[in-house]
Amino acid sequence: MPVLLGPLTSSSFPSIPSDFYLIGSAEISSPANSITISNIPNDYRVLEIRAVFGTVSAQDVFIRFNGDSQNRYDTYRFYTTGATQTGSAFSDKYSGTYGTAGYSGATGTMSEFVGHIVDYQSSSKAKTAKFWGSSEALGYLQMVGWRSLDPITSITFFANNNINFLANTRFSLYGMVGS
Repeated sequence: MPVLLGPLTSSSFPSIPSDFYLIGSAEISSPANSITISNIPNDYRVLEIRAVFGTVSAQDVFIRFNGDSQNRYDTYRFYTTGATQTGSAFSDKYSGTYGTAGYSGATGTMSEFVGHIVDYQSSSKAKTAKFWGSSEALGYLQMVGWRSLDPITSITFFANNNINFLANTRFSLYGMVGS
């Protein structure tokens, strides 16, 4: 037997304080081959990245921390095209893969993702990031490990083969406080 609820109003829900604070946001007005967020404060426990992005052709997109291009990144990716599910792993790479833009090859198509980096400010732990999102015909969950004890102070995003991000690509960085 279905349960019917009356109309919901804002007073129907308890007030929940937000622990997320906008650190910064950048939107490009013309194509660019990379976007870097620098001078990241170490005041938070978790970084959250929210992005809407596109490239001029279907490409994997990558992330680097602190400009590190050494082979210290590991990526684990799981994705589906609806009918097909696939997983793969890449070790000892010069960057971590965090998403795919314009998966089916449509140019000008924007993709989106949300990513979390826990303990980014720690000098005693390697870093782990998880990203989930979609691009036209593809949904994905990806994890990136960075084998470094350095606190993250900058993040660079770029596409495979030096392909440009489209105009109106936007990256926003949030910090989350907590214990």
